[in-house]
Amino acid sequence: MYLQERQIPIWAFSPKFSTGGNVVVALTKMANFRQAKVDETTLESYRLALEGLDLRAFQVACAVIAEARPREGETLFPSLGYILDVMEEARERFPKSGQKELNTSPAVTGQKALPK
Repeated sequence: MYLQERQIPIWAFSPKFSTGGNVVVALTKMANFRQAKVDETTLESYRLALEGLDLRAFQVACAVIAEARPREGETLFPSLGYILDVMEEARERFPKSGQKELNTSPAVTGQKALPK
């Protein structure tokens, strides 16, 4: 399991939105949790950079960043580089369980959690 069960209702992607739309929604939720103001231009730029990447790691990164206090000197809305760093850390923590490839598909609303 990549997201904790309590995080799935918040960070799961909606089948009603496109991949890019879900990325923007997740970024907006993360901004809300961090009490950050973010403009449409920033959201669109981040969407373009993130939507083709490992979306499961992106979901985990959003959850981790949303629940963490900003580091000293860090803006409330994190830099793209910081999001990418947290995504990399998330991929390193994913359970391998003998799989040759990681499951990079995002969690989607309505999916049942896998047994631990």
